[in-house]
Amino acid sequence: MDLNRNYKTFMVAGFLMILVVVLLLIYTGVNAAPTLPTERLQELRVSYPASNADHPYYNSRRLTFQEVVNQAESIIRAEVIGQLPEYEVDLFGAPNTPEYKVNEKKKNLSMPTSAAKFTRYEVKVIETISGIPVTGSIELVYNSDFKGVEPDLKTGMEIITTIGAGERSHAGKYFFTRYGTYYIVDNDYVLSAVDDDFSKKMNGKTMETLLDEIKEIKP
Repeated sequence: MDLNRNYKTFMVAGFLMILVVVLLLIYTGVNAAPTLPTERLQELRVSYPASNADHPYYNSRRLTFQEVVNQAESIIRAEVIGQLPEYEVDLFGAPNTPEYKVNEKKKNLSMPTSAAKFTRYEVKVIETISGIPVTGSIELVYNSDFKGVEPDLKTGMEIITTIGAGERSHAGKYFFTRYGTYYIVDNDYVLSAVDDDFSKKMNGKTMETLLDEIKEIKP
């Protein structure tokens, strides 16, 4: 009798364990974030290339996505309206300084001045994800010396990127970098602007997954 009762108890316990495992597998399958297949990511890289090259004359440390997010004034989601003409800034632009006066003399004598050009894009902010609120159409910029290194944004692209407001000659503009930029592809998935350790686990995941990661890094 006791053996029969123990056998029934064992069978019920085994059945319950199997049921729990099955339910966990179903729950995990339902709630697992979908991911784009590798083949699709490779296709998308044709239109959304990774900016992995280093500048031949500038030796700078590669930043991690986490570092850039922590340093960002704002993190936005935006749609690219188009590229705007470059603008030029005197490197010694602060008035009433000796450097500024030298640069002015060079200009008057038609001599080369110490200046830099900047690449800029007009984007429409869809939402501010974190940090100082930004709305409407804004200009994203980077030093034109880094063309071919920083992203080449195309009209219609949607991006999630970290930005910092420019000052003085850059007032009203916002700097961004490949290290803090993800393209939104196939409507709801993300693809990094540069390949790094973070992108290995993030590329092909949903936009919501990236947003959750950003909130973990910078609550």
